[in-house]
Amino acid sequence: MTIGITCSHFETNKDNLTEEQLQSLERYRFALQDAGADSEVLFLPPEDSSIEAIKEMAESKSCELQGLVLSGGKNLPPQVYGATPGPYLEATIPLMRHTFDKVMAEAMLSQNKPVLGICLGLQLLCNFSEEGNTKCLGIFDSVVKKFDSSVFQNKNLVPYKIPHMGWNTIVRLSSPLMN
Repeated sequence: MTIGITCSHFETNKDNLTEEQLQSLERYRFALQDAGADSEVLFLPPEDSSIEAIKEMAESKSCELQGLVLSGGKNLPPQVYGATPGPYLEATIPLMRHTFDKVMAEAMLSQNKPVLGICLGLQLLCNFSEEGNTKCLGIFDSVVKKFDSSVFQNKNLVPYKIPHMGWNTIVRLSSPLMN
């Protein structure tokens, strides 16, 4: 069983990734390996690829894969949907990453193959994300809400850090996906 893992890196740049970028991709690969699956990192097609070429690539690749992980990353780019970035939007993923993830997820779901969204990937599967005022795929009928920063302040109005799950140890999973 081979599971595809999306990322924010272009095929043409894969030999120039930083150590941090490589480690991030390896974490996904090792987690899938520990769960009994092979994985393939899906690098982005060239930036000048047409939407038709991207769809053809996604259709072809989706036939080879048994599942897809939409990995985490920076924020969704709201300009894809003609929206204006919100004032709290710091950095976004490349437009090609969003396009590729969207087309790849649609291709997998049209074949009733499992898609797992992690952080940014899960946002993409929802209706809307307040992080950048972005319309998403609408697989899940939900809205990704921005944290209300006032909730994360103590009585002296000193801000607390917003909680983050980070990387956690995953033990062998028992799931039909892994059969």
